[in-house]
Amino acid sequence: DEAVAAVADLIATQEACPKDPERSDGYETQRTVRKVQAGGEAWVILERDIMNGDASPFGSSTMVIRTGSSVLVIRHEGHGGYPDGNGQGQVDAMLKQTSEPIAAMCTFTKAGC
Repeated sequence: DEAVAAVADLIATQEACPKDPERSDGYETQRTVRKVQAGGEAWVILERDIMNGDASPFGSSTMVIRTGSSVLVIRHEGHGGYPDGNGQGQVDAMLKQTSEPIAAMCTFTKAGC
């Protein structure tokens, strides 16, 4: 129950704030939150830094995966965070990099692996 609530709270907070206020350097962060297929429940939070309507090469990607009572958070920042604005490409890369830990998360379910 705690894992379910923690993920729900995190996602609700991120969805409620699709855009951060403009920073002193002129950039603002725009955020997209969407479900992905992984584990028992998975979400990706894609963030791009935008200035005057143009995307920068900087951003971040966070994937949150919950299976049973476990939660795995994967975060990429800077040039590797969300460099080309290809959200599905970023999701695919993150899932490929973490396929083994995701598969092992079944350990934290009532049924086990």
